[in-house]
Amino acid sequence: MSERRDRWMIPVLMVGAFLGSLSQNMLTSALPVILAEFQISALVGQWLTTIYLLILGVITALTAYLFQRVRTRVLLEVSLLLFVGGCLLALLAPAFWALLLARAIQACGSGVLIPVLQMILLHLYPAEQQGRALGLSGIVIGFAPAVGPSVAGVLVDAFGWRSLFWLLLLAALAVATAGIFTFRQVGVPRRPPLRLGSAVLYGAGFSTFMLAVTRLGEAGTSAALTLILLLVGGGLLVWFIRVQLREPAPLLHLALFRHRSMVVGTALMVLAYTAMTSGTILVPLYVQAICGRSATVSGLVLLPGSLLLAALSPVTGRLTDRFGIQRVAAVGLVLLLAGTGGFAAVSAGTAPALAALIYAARSAGLAFLLMPLTAYAVSTLPLDEASQGMAILNSLRQIGGSLCSTLLVLAATAVSAGGTLDLTGFRAAALLTAAPVLLSLLLWLRRRTSPI
Repeated sequence: MSERRDRWMIPVLMVGAFLGSLSQNMLTSALPVILAEFQISALVGQWLTTIYLLILGVITALTAYLFQRVRTRVLLEVSLLLFVGGCLLALLAPAFWALLLARAIQACGSGVLIPVLQMILLHLYPAEQQGRALGLSGIVIGFAPAVGPSVAGVLVDAFGWRSLFWLLLLAALAVATAGIFTFRQVGVPRRPPLRLGSAVLYGAGFSTFMLAVTRLGEAGTSAALTLILLLVGGGLLVWFIRVQLREPAPLLHLALFRHRSMVVGTALMVLAYTAMTSGTILVPLYVQAICGRSATVSGLVLLPGSLLLAALSPVTGRLTDRFGIQRVAAVGLVLLLAGTGGFAAVSAGTAPALAALIYAARSAGLAFLLMPLTAYAVSTLPLDEASQGMAILNSLRQIGGSLCSTLLVLAATAVSAGGTLDLTGFRAAALLTAAPVLLSLLLWLRRRTSPI
């Protein structure tokens, strides 16, 4: 394989993964316009993001199998073309159901890109440089969902919500074309068995559980039906776990949680991703609905933090390789606590510049957590198990972060007057996020020795 192809593969794949991650929360700023056009409620409209995150989680769980079973170049090109197809359907969507289907197709494509990027980085970089390598993917994971609402706010105000999908469509086509010349095979192809039944159990369990959670915020819903959905979803997930622990070649190798690094890394990643996801939802609502400013202003409030997150992600990877996860994660938790707790003290008259500063502190904390924790979680796994560990970590951070952030939004709405997010609800959400961050920081600082 030519050196030129090797040199360009990672940057091209990073752009593709960036687009998939960018589309995750882009509709946040466009949601009011979409609600008005299709005449739907906010709880129904939020499924445009929820369905995306759920399918991301399920597809991510399949990536360890796909990475081994399908040639790398074919896997990436098909994923990009699925993403393009979802964008095209969104542009043509005549009704909300079509737009929801488009988002599901988009997620089927983008769900492969970030995990495969990380698996390729683990294969191409030696163990002592994996923090630095995964810092590259941190630019995508941290920066794209944060900058999405910023870009979307400007485009929606200027050209309407469908312009978001024009941007994604054209950019993804360009990446797919470049990939023809740059993508190559990474790793040794194998033929592991496909556990389709496990995938169905996993997706059905989390989807049912999430549906029950979103029903908690709807007025006039049947409490009995919601409880049944919670029990069914939880039962399917327990069944899935039992099946995975018995299977010789499971869909998700849950036995990897015998490694302490996987347990701690996954738990803190879910917490960090919950903070990031809820922030990209609640902060724009705070700026627009509570402070009465435009979508463009809300996007600009997020922009400095987004840029800081992108700039720090490679740096924190190198710091992890040099100083270890203990110090780096401690700094991240302190910054995340300051940035999250700061929003508990804002008011409707808080200057956008101050809100941007608080969000920037929050983003800096996430930069010190996201990729360092990813490297730490798989640091004790052999290379042949690292792809499985990465699939578990990415899947649970997506679904766990989505579920926890949804619960956070519901709690904030519940304590707000009139069922619409107000300042009291926003402050409550900040405190509810800060509490587990503070607890995690205290537990982390009590650790006697460095975990790596």
